[in-house]
Amino acid sequence: MKKIVWLVASITCLSTIEAKAQKDGQIGMGYNMMLPMGDMKTGWSSSHGLEADMLFTLKSWPVMKLGVEGSFSMYAYNEQSQDYMIFNGILGTSDVSFSSYMGNFGLKSLFESPKPMPMKPYAA
Repeated sequence: MKKIVWLVASITCLSTIEAKAQKDGQIGMGYNMMLPMGDMKTGWSSSHGLEADMLFTLKSWPVMKLGVEGSFSMYAYNEQSQDYMIFNGILGTSDVSFSSYMGNFGLKSLFESPKPMPMKPYAA
C-alpha cells in the first residue's frame, strides 16, 4: 500500500511541474520493460515498471536540454500458499507473495535541431 501511495504522490508532483516544464522544456512518462540477457536468463524474470524524465532547455544554447530521468520496476513476482503450525497440531494456511524491485536514476542531456520541422532528429 505504501508503494502505491508513493507512486501516486510522485505522479502528482510531476504533473504540477508539467506546466512550467512545457514552457521551458519537456516531461515524459512511460512504461519500461527490461529483459535478462546471457547467463542472467537462468533464474531471472523480465522487469516491468514506470519511467519518467524532465528536461529543461538551456537559454544560452537552445539545441541542448538538460534534466533528470528515473524508473521504478518490479521483477521476480511469485505468489504461493504456505502452511503454518499454529498450536496443538492446528494448521493455518496463508498466501505469501515475493517480489523484487529496482530503481534507476540519472542525469540526461538531449541534443536536437532548433529549426521547427515535422519530425526532429535528436540524440540523448
